[in-house]
Amino acid sequence: MRARSGNRRRSVSGQVGFTLVELAVTVAVIAIIASIAVPSFRDMLLRSRLTAAANEVSAAMQTAKIQALRTNGKVELCPSTDGATCSGTDWSRFIVRSTRSNTVLQDVALGATSLMVAGSSNIAGTSRVWFLADGFVRMGATATPNQVGTIGICAASLSSDNARDVQISMGRVSVTRVTRASCSAPGN
Repeated sequence: MRARSGNRRRSVSGQVGFTLVELAVTVAVIAIIASIAVPSFRDMLLRSRLTAAANEVSAAMQTAKIQALRTNGKVELCPSTDGATCSGTDWSRFIVRSTRSNTVLQDVALGATSLMVAGSSNIAGTSRVWFLADGFVRMGATATPNQVGTIGICAASLSSDNARDVQISMGRVSVTRVTRASCSAPGN
């Protein structure tokens, strides 16, 4: 057996590990990168939720239109607090309902608590949008219904590109990206 000397053996390069300074610099660089990336990632997720909610509203409109044409009857969309009846004015949860059979065809809950969903003044009369058997849309007051309206979805915490408008015109449904200074009801 060989006796070891008091000196430790070093690796070929002469280093044993990281120094405290190297570790501190690495942690500082990671912290700087994270402080830049996290807000951008949060905004990207919120914009993604905005687009998903607008697409859900648009799809429900298309479903209502197709059902009205298929059944040769009136199909309406209206805000709902319970998913079974038309109630309230908050469009963050709404139902698609056949007026002929008085049945709920679809219950849509947008679910994003950070989003504000509201109908334009043309829809606000009765908070209802309905498609007739010919595929054309009507909304608002039943005595003098409108054929053009908008359901707006907005995220107040975003400074730009913070809203999506689902526009209904005659029988056409489209989604546009907009920026609103405040999350108020959209224009017609």
